[in-house]
Amino acid sequence: MNRRSILKATAISGAAVLLIGTTSTTASATQPGNNGRIVFSRIDENGLHQLWTANPDLSAAHQLSHLNANSGWPGWAPDASRIAFDSDRSDPDPTDTDFVNDVFTMRADGSDVRKLTDSVGFSGDPAYSPDGTSIAFDADRGIASGDPDFSALRVYVMRTDGSGTRAVTTPPVGSSDTEPRFSPDGQKLLFTRYRGGPNYDQPSRHARFTSAVFTVNLDGSGEQRVTGWGHMTGQADWSPDGSRIVYEAACCLTSGGIYSVRADGSGFTAIVNGHGITGVGNGNGTGSILNSLQWDGYYDPVWSPDGTKLIAGREFVDENGEYQRGLVVVDADGSNLHWLSTDFHEDHQPDWGTAPLE
Repeated sequence: MNRRSILKATAISGAAVLLIGTTSTTASATQPGNNGRIVFSRIDENGLHQLWTANPDLSAAHQLSHLNANSGWPGWAPDASRIAFDSDRSDPDPTDTDFVNDVFTMRADGSDVRKLTDSVGFSGDPAYSPDGTSIAFDADRGIASGDPDFSALRVYVMRTDGSGTRAVTTPPVGSSDTEPRFSPDGQKLLFTRYRGGPNYDQPSRHARFTSAVFTVNLDGSGEQRVTGWGHMTGQADWSPDGSRIVYEAACCLTSGGIYSVRADGSGFTAIVNGHGITGVGNGNGTGSILNSLQWDGYYDPVWSPDGTKLIAGREFVDENGEYQRGLVVVDADGSNLHWLSTDFHEDHQPDWGTAPLE
């Protein structure tokens, strides 16, 4: 995952790209069951995304990836035996313009890593099907769309051994379909469509595009838009019972909040309203923008397996320019919001599974 893949998420929080110059992406549909361990991405001291597992309070944390490469977008298999993720570790020359990113799986302890895709362009954002036999992902097959500023990502499904790959969506020219997630009954996928957008390698231009969450049948029929275009929606996750979809909504220099709708797009509910730019600081922060702005935003929401809670990312800059970023937990009705990350960490893309607590 380099900046091209990471920006698809726009919404780490809408202004995050401007605040720190990078952003990332989030997790697969939560399977029903007991609230077990989480898997997530954390940026290491070299600025690379590495994979970790932990109890939901971030205790008993274990780092799973250690390579000089980015590994992110992790998602549990339904039985919690394996984790799907994407990585640029297979790129033969990360310094050239021919970017390679692939989908991998590994055991829950980080062993037995298997590459599933064929190192042609970008493949990433994997998610297991509820029966554990398939993985949905997005890929550009190394081909740009008709809009030179937007790569033509489409949603694909393959078997968990990497065979039988087939395309599910066909985005309009100048658009990309990303972040697929199986519905809990395995009959549909949700995904985010970005249109009219930026070159992924120029994140400062992110305000040019819009996005919306869609659902589609596995054969590509029945495509339905479930959120509006204007809210910069994305990073969506099905509730374990399939009744609702949670997502983040962020726009350039405005709020980055957590919201939900029914699967047909009705019943909009604000779970956590991000406040976005809340004021002007006193200049004690780090970096030119952090020196001047206060910020509060949320990103990457996912359900707990029992459907009662959500884990999400949050970034917060107070009036003194003090910057905190990490994971928070909140009840599904928006109450009892509190930090999990007590130290400063670049934590992203959580997925909440059923693996036994340690």
